[in-house]
Amino acid sequence: MTKFDLLEALNDYQRYTVLPSIEYDSDRLPGIDSSVHDKVFAKYNNGNEAADKIIIPTDAKPSTIIKPNPEVLAHLAKHGWTVHDYIKGMAVRQSNAKKADGSPKIEEKSIGSVLKDTGADSILSDMTILERVKTKPHPTIPNKREPVLDKNKRPVIEKYKPSINQLYETDPIRSASKNKEGYQIVISRNPEDVVGMSTHRAWTSCMRMPSKEGGEHGCNYEQYLPGDLAHKTLTAYLTKRGDDNIESPITRLNIKRLIDHNGESTYRPFGDMYGQQNEVFSSDVHKFAKENYPANKKHTYILPNELYEDGYDRRYDLHTDEVDVRAKSPREQIANDFHGHISELHSVKVNEEGLLHSDNDEPSAHFISNGEEVKLWHKNGILHRDNGPAFHSINDQSDNPYESFIKNSEQIRYYQHGMLHSPKEGGIPSYKSYFSTKGGAFTEVSRFHKFGILHNDPIHKIAVVTHAKNTDGSVETSTSKQIYGRTYEEHRKNEKADYITTVKEFTPMVESRVSYGLGEEFPIHNFITNTTHTINKNNGKTSEYYVSYAPGCETISHHFVRENDDDEFGHGVIVKCADPANSKSYLSKTNTIKYKSREPMFVDTINQDDLNYTLPDKVKQGELFKK
Repeated sequence: MTKFDLLEALNDYQRYTVLPSIEYDSDRLPGIDSSVHDKVFAKYNNGNEAADKIIIPTDAKPSTIIKPNPEVLAHLAKHGWTVHDYIKGMAVRQSNAKKADGSPKIEEKSIGSVLKDTGADSILSDMTILERVKTKPHPTIPNKREPVLDKNKRPVIEKYKPSINQLYETDPIRSASKNKEGYQIVISRNPEDVVGMSTHRAWTSCMRMPSKEGGEHGCNYEQYLPGDLAHKTLTAYLTKRGDDNIESPITRLNIKRLIDHNGESTYRPFGDMYGQQNEVFSSDVHKFAKENYPANKKHTYILPNELYEDGYDRRYDLHTDEVDVRAKSPREQIANDFHGHISELHSVKVNEEGLLHSDNDEPSAHFISNGEEVKLWHKNGILHRDNGPAFHSINDQSDNPYESFIKNSEQIRYYQHGMLHSPKEGGIPSYKSYFSTKGGAFTEVSRFHKFGILHNDPIHKIAVVTHAKNTDGSVETSTSKQIYGRTYEEHRKNEKADYITTVKEFTPMVESRVSYGLGEEFPIHNFITNTTHTINKNNGKTSEYYVSYAPGCETISHHFVRENDDDEFGHGVIVKCADPANSKSYLSKTNTIKYKSREPMFVDTINQDDLNYTLPDKVKQGELFKK
C-alpha cells in the first residue's frame, strides 16, 4: 500500500498554508515540550519513543445506516434513480409499467449497473483528488502497462480525479461496511495526519483547508491547525485492519490538550466525531486517553485558546466518581441537541463514559424548557432510536392564562446514528411539527430525510409539506420536491420549479416558484455561485426576482417586473457587493431579461462608493443607471 502523503496531495496554496504549521515551534508554549507523548507511544511500539502512530484493535463496526457518497447520489438522482440499499448496492426508480391497481411499479437495479448505463465512468469528480502509481504502456507486451520510475528508480506517484463510478467502487465507508477482516484504531501524532484531519478525507469539517486563496473551506477555522501541532493534538482514526497509513479512514476524533488552574495538562477526546458515527470507536478512544493521561478528578480543565473548541464549552469537568471523564456534562450534551434553556431536568441516563445513553424505550434525557416537555433518546451520546422517534417535545399552553399567543405545539424527529432518517416502513416523516395559536392559526410541517439529507424514497416524492391556516381564515400550502437535498440542472432546463407555493386567499391567486441551483444555470454574473429565482403572479401581472450569492459579498438582488405574461422584457435592479480584492463597492445592474429563456441579456458592472441611486419607472434596453 502506498503511504498517504499529505504534502504531495496538496496543491501549492494548501502546501503554503500547511508548511508553517508543520514547522510550528511548540516549545515556546509554557508547560509543554515535544516529548510529551513519547512514553505513551513507546508503550505501544516496543519501547520506540520516536514512533508516530499507535495501532489498537477494536470491536468497532460501522453502522448499518451509512451516508452514501454525495456525488454518487447526485449522479443517480440526475437520472431518476435513488439509493435503496447503499451497502448491498441497490437503487430504485419509478417504472413506466403499471400495477394491477394502476399505480406505477418500482424498478430495482444495481447501483453499479446504473452508473455504467449512465456514463459515470467518463464523468470526473468535482470534489475528490486521489493518488496512484503513474504507468505507461509496456514496451514489448501489448495491452500491459508498467510503472513510471523516477531517477532513483522509485515509482512516480500522480494525483488524479476519479470518475463517479470509481468513487462508488472505492468508497471507504461502503467497503468498510462489508469488511470481514476487522477494524483498528490508528492514533497518530504525525503532523501530516493531524493537519490533514479533514483534507482529502471522506468527510469535511471546519478544519478542512481551502483549495485556493479565497476558495471554499470548512468554515475559516483551519487557522487553528498550528495550535493543534503546538499543543501536540493527537488524531484518532478508525480504519480497516491493516490500513496503518490511514489511506481510507472511516471515522476520526481528536485528542486535545487540557490545562487545569495549576498549569497541569492532560489529554482527552474533544470535539465532534467526523466520518461515520461509531459509538464503540468513541468509547475506545476515551478509554485510551483515560488509561494513558491521568487527570485530577476534582479539577476543572480548560481547552487552550489556541485550539478550536468545535462548538463545545472550553471548560472540561471531570466526574467525581469512578468514571473520570466524558465529552460534556449531561446539560451540555442536551444543549448540543436541543438549543434552549433547561429549566427542569427530570431524568438523565448515561453510559460508563458519561455519555447520554438508553438501552430501552426510556429516554436518555427528560427535561422541561420554558414550559416545553422534551424527551431525547441516545446511543452512546448520539441521537438514535431503533423503534421510534429519538426526539419528542410537547408544549401545551391552552390553559395558561399568562400565555396570550401559543396554544400548543408538538415536534417529533426520527434519528439513526445522529442523522435525521425516515423509518424504513415508508410514509413516515423523519420530522413533523405542529404549532397553533390562541387566535386560531396553525402550522403543520412534515419533512422526509435520508442520511440527514432532505429526500423521500423511493421515487423522489415530495420531501417537505407545509400546511398553515392564518387568523384571517386564509390557508397556505407549500410542498418541496427534494432529491437528496438538491435540485439538479434538468429541473430548471425543463422549467420545473423546485419549490411551489400556492396561497389561497380571499384575494386573487398568488403563485410563487423558487428554484435553487448553481450560478452557471443563470449566468447573471461571473462570480455568482448560487441563484434563487422567484416568479409571482397576481391578477395577470408578473414579478420576477433573482437573488444571487457571491463569495465575500452581500446578497445580490435582481428584480424584474413585467406587466403581463406576453411582455418579453422586464426592468430594474440595484445591487451591492463588497469586493474583497480591492475593498471597493460594485454596482451590478441587469436591466433586461429575455423571458422565454429566463436569462439576463447583459450585465453592467461599475465601481462606485456612493450607491444612492434611484430606480426609474422604466429602463430602456442598454441604458445605465445614472446618479
